[in-house]
Amino acid sequence: MEEKEKKKEIRENALQLFQNNGYDNVTIQDICKKSEISKHTFYYYFDSKEDLVLDLFHEPLHVGPEHFYRVMQEPTSYQQLLMIYRIVLGRYQSYGKEVLKKAITVNMSKAFDEDRKHHKENSYFKMLETMMSKAQQDGEIRNDLSVVDLLRASGVLFAGCLQIWATTKKDFNLEEMYIRHFEQYVKIK
Repeated sequence: MEEKEKKKEIRENALQLFQNNGYDNVTIQDICKKSEISKHTFYYYFDSKEDLVLDLFHEPLHVGPEHFYRVMQEPTSYQQLLMIYRIVLGRYQSYGKEVLKKAITVNMSKAFDEDRKHHKENSYFKMLETMMSKAQQDGEIRNDLSVVDLLRASGVLFAGCLQIWATTKKDFNLEEMYIRHFEQYVKIK
């Protein structure tokens, strides 16, 4: 099995355990047992359980070729942008509130510079930047702010919506909440 596939398998097994038993009730040994690996192998891929959950947090940001066709079927750059957000939000929501809350907490505890470096190198953010730029050129979104400022604002809004969804007892549609607020801030009326 390829390294990338093995890491993905461990991550998926851990997610399943976290969802079924709660993050705090799952040990690295539990993850190793379910993944049929040694602790040495676990530590080859992840520094800790927190590192694994941080990897889970960043995973939805990798919008791969399997989603590219869906995104490109949308008729405008703005609708393509919304489709990307829908895909990513759906992946986060599928984790469940408890796992997402822990992933957010671990992510927030990491150094800001690490996240900034991660974002600069991430094809997801490059794709958003390209689509936002195109949507600005097409007059679909506001152009009184730079694309970088719009990306920052949409990122803060994104993180805020994830945090609210993960920490509130009330059940609501995460995607609808984000898109409604995103359109209020970004779309040209």
